[in-house]
Amino acid sequence: MKLVPSIMLISGCITFWQGVIQPIFVWLRTSYYPKRDVFYLLDESGPLRFTDWAGVNEILNGVMGINMFVVWIILCFFVVQFYD
Repeated sequence: MKLVPSIMLISGCITFWQGVIQPIFVWLRTSYYPKRDVFYLLDESGPLRFTDWAGVNEILNGVMGINMFVVWIILCFFVVQFYD
């Protein structure tokens, strides 16, 4: 078994649990659907400043504001495209 597909599978299961299943349980319990994005993993509440360029910061914060499972799927496309 190759290492990269194994890591992708394990990380996909973790992000699916954290980004989809766990918020559904919270929603069923409290009727509030929590946002599970990369900011949640970093324990940050809002936009971060990465560079001095405002446009680059907006792009990076926009990507980090997407659900973590969707970000994992996008990263998988890049990894599969360049993986031999």
